Amino acid sequence: MFSSLLNIISRWTAFIFILFIVGIAGAIQAIVYFSKGLPDYKQLENYDPPIISRIYSGSGEIMAEYANERRIYVEYKQVPDLVISAFLAAEDKNFFRHQGIDIYSLLRATVQSTFNIITNKRAIGGSTITQQVVKSFLLGNERTLARKIKEAILAYRISKIYSKERVLELYLNQIFFGSNSYGIAAAAQSYFDKELNALNVPEAAMLAALPKAPSALNPFLNYDRAKGRRDWVIERMAEEKFISNREAVKFAQMPIELNKKEIAVSWTENFYIDAVKKELVNLFGEEALYTRGLIVNTYFNEDLQKKAEEAFREGIINYDRRHGWRGPIAKLPALEDWDLALRKVDKPDYIGKYEPAVILGINKESEIKIGCVDKSVHIIPFSNFKWARYILSEKKEAAKGIFKSGDVILVSRDRNGIYHLAQVPLIDGAMVVMEPNSGRVFALIGGYDFTRSYFNRAIQAKRQPGSAFKTFVYLAALEEGYPPNAMILDDPITVSQGQGMPNWQPKNFGGQFFGLMTLRTALEKSRNIPTVRIILELGIEKIVQTAMALKIYNQPRYNYSVALGASETTLMDMTNAYNIIASQGMETRPKLIDSVYDRKGNLLYKDYDMKCINCISNDINSVPEIKYVSEPIISEDVNYQLTSLLNGAMRRGTGARSNILKKTLAGKTGTTNNSHDAWFIGFTPYITAGTYIGYDIPRDMGQRETGSTVSLPIFIDFMQAAVNDLPDVSFKVPKNIILRKIDRHSGKFVEDYNSIDYKDVILEAFQNGNFQDKSFSSEKSTNRHADYNLRSIVDSLDIEDETNN
Repeated sequence: MFSSLLNIISRWTAFIFILFIVGIAGAIQAIVYFSKGLPDYKQLENYDPPIISRIYSGSGEIMAEYANERRIYVEYKQVPDLVISAFLAAEDKNFFRHQGIDIYSLLRATVQSTFNIITNKRAIGGSTITQQVVKSFLLGNERTLARKIKEAILAYRISKIYSKERVLELYLNQIFFGSNSYGIAAAAQSYFDKELNALNVPEAAMLAALPKAPSALNPFLNYDRAKGRRDWVIERMAEEKFISNREAVKFAQMPIELNKKEIAVSWTENFYIDAVKKELVNLFGEEALYTRGLIVNTYFNEDLQKKAEEAFREGIINYDRRHGWRGPIAKLPALEDWDLALRKVDKPDYIGKYEPAVILGINKESEIKIGCVDKSVHIIPFSNFKWARYILSEKKEAAKGIFKSGDVILVSRDRNGIYHLAQVPLIDGAMVVMEPNSGRVFALIGGYDFTRSYFNRAIQAKRQPGSAFKTFVYLAALEEGYPPNAMILDDPITVSQGQGMPNWQPKNFGGQFFGLMTLRTALEKSRNIPTVRIILELGIEKIVQTAMALKIYNQPRYNYSVALGASETTLMDMTNAYNIIASQGMETRPKLIDSVYDRKGNLLYKDYDMKCINCISNDINSVPEIKYVSEPIISEDVNYQLTSLLNGAMRRGTGARSNILKKTLAGKTGTTNNSHDAWFIGFTPYITAGTYIGYDIPRDMGQRETGSTVSLPIFIDFMQAAVNDLPDVSFKVPKNIILRKIDRHSGKFVEDYNSIDYKDVILEAFQNGNFQDKSFSSEKSTNRHADYNLRSIVDSLDIEDETNN
């Protein structure tokens, strides 16, 4: 009996042993079989995931982000222990103890999955963090036994080669967390607007809960389900002794406090950001922008951009209101259920920040009663729509003639909750703000609203600068040795256009002529005839070469259209040309980007136009100074003379409205042929700003709408906000410039104040020794360059001056 029992045990032992041997052999054979053709896991050594490229303002604020996968790479040492603990509790409690495969967890998951399948439930996973790395990087999400075997083999091999810290680093940077966030750092910012080291336990637990089902557990979309999963992770952290049970109870009672902005950037997409983006694509390619994690530092100045936008938009709106109200956008046939009808109204494609409202009635005080989409009812006082009355009458009663009950209008609401009649302007334009000497672009406006049109009118729009170009005609004269007090005739002139062509007689704005005047007065008053005389005297080559030196035009045709400002350029190029004058004649170029670094901090691009003076010196008294390196475009002396002329234009000429600022300014208005565009470009020693206003498809802007009435007020409003608190600084006088008192009308030197009104005495700038009486020819048909295309001049000089504005 006992012998028989031993025989049975022996047989079973032998059978089990054989099964074990067969199992081992089978396992070895399976490992050998499934090891064939496995992906090369050593590629993880060169893990280089696509990460976010960020654009920063001059003050270091994030302006924009670009990424196919929104990821911020962090090293393991940058991840707090709190976050590590949350993920270990949620995903792999034995991570630091197993060799890539957790046999106990795998067996438990197998048993549970078998039971789930029998009961028609989904099988559960038993993957370790290492296996999840394998699945994410090497194998994909296929649900087959073969893939699971390959996953286990690779996980084991990886655990033998890479440290646990490296595996966790790969895992935490690669996985998807929902809300377009890849990696733990981007997820922390998206959900909580925090850096990793600022997360608390409930926030870390929420992030650790997400990899299970990023979309289904997204707290922005499924708050209750997300909180349930988060609380489970908190419970697991207590079970693993990462936190106490008391803490777990407290943390589970806390709500999920989400980042309401979801992604923290300081600016929405605008013309400046879009221009930087295009420049980056030109430098590095679009793929690099969206995958390489570029760190882009710009010269964008938030404060100046806001002030420029406010002034520009106000100027556009003021122009639009001067030309009256264009009527309602729709009309309701009846006021019954007006709120429902208002929601169904077809609105224009763009209404900006305005909202539609229906007029419910007009009271005796000519106040408009309106109803809004949210069913609220409000009153628009007469003062907030009186600009519309100019279309009919100056009287208050005109409101009844303009508005009717049932009219659907656009309205805006101010900070005090008061409503105003609104209208989307049809006209558009651009504005640029630059820094003298450096060329750094602080603010850029390419149109009324980026959401209405992405077309950047400051950079892309080719427009005629009109009389704003006269500055460079007078620059050419100064360079040829004509002093600012040189006399020039503002009188009818006849220009021969060649054999068989009629003579041409250019005219001044308003048909007035003032006879002999100084070069200074001619520019200050923006006179046309003196400008023509200078061009005829100097020749077209000189004018065009001057424009090319200042990079106003690239390859212009040598005709009078160029010389008279009727050839096309961009606001950016024109503003930069004035910025060269503001920079004492030294070359500048518009710069949006300061530097670009890759994700590891390696410098890829740098604005290298700077050098440090006296940074390396044996002289202890020398003071280090950062200076921009550039070449002189205009001689220092001539440049000061031109600056002085432009300063006079601001004090006494077409820019005289700016005297309200009580600042040292220089600048020039510009009005183009048939009043299609209105320009103003000016500068202080601190800053240069240029703007133009005009219709995208050029057309007459209206009577008396010139540079001084449309664009100059924008410049004034901007400067009032931008430099009002800065000390007034005069333009630097070069050592070779001599200032002499002259009569600004006759150009003669003044020795005796008793013989002249002191208001007519000015300090004129002369180059040392250049006091000779050099003036322009007074011949009415002077033309030493008849072989050039004079016909173009006929179509070019209907450019208004603004003498009487």
